Amino acid sequence: MDNGLNLFENIQFSDILAHLNKGVLFRSRWQLSVSEGEKELERILEEYHTGQLVIKGVCKIITNEKKGYFAVTVGSSGHEKALEIYKMDRYFDYFLFNGLLSELAEAAAEWIDQFIRLELGIDKSSRISPGYPLWPDITDQEKLLKMLTAEKIGISLTEAYQLVPEHSITGMVVENKNLEKIKLNG
Repeated sequence: MDNGLNLFENIQFSDILAHLNKGVLFRSRWQLSVSEGEKELERILEEYHTGQLVIKGVCKIITNEKKGYFAVTVGSSGHEKALEIYKMDRYFDYFLFNGLLSELAEAAAEWIDQFIRLELGIDKSSRISPGYPLWPDITDQEKLLKMLTAEKIGISLTEAYQLVPEHSITGMVVENKNLEKIKLNG
């Protein structure tokens, strides 16, 4: 804990896998049946040593407002592994691996959402991110990353406010009953 920040420099891969939404991964990202998806997931996890990915996160909890700001990333190691797969001309595996990285980032966001809910003692929350309908101002990414000192976990921004590494997510977890009162207090 540093200046009210909770820093997670190596979130356990097994903890993130527990939050992996296989339905979205298999059907939406991979366009596979559940049985095909299970088979391919097992193969990708084993063949590309995904357990070695370094998943990081940081959050700042605002207790009196029942909300928490966060950033998570699958990190540059995932991006580098994806490029390796692509350079080996294994395009189907690249497609699967890239989709998996996206869902692992979502799973990391869900993991940190759960952490924030437990810290705040709330049951139901919503997770919102800059650039989406409930928080439309994408430029808030800059304020959010600065508040979280997200460079500590390797996240930066492009000039167009896109997160680097690609498989990273920022946002706010807010108690559902406070959703209409949200605003960034950077």
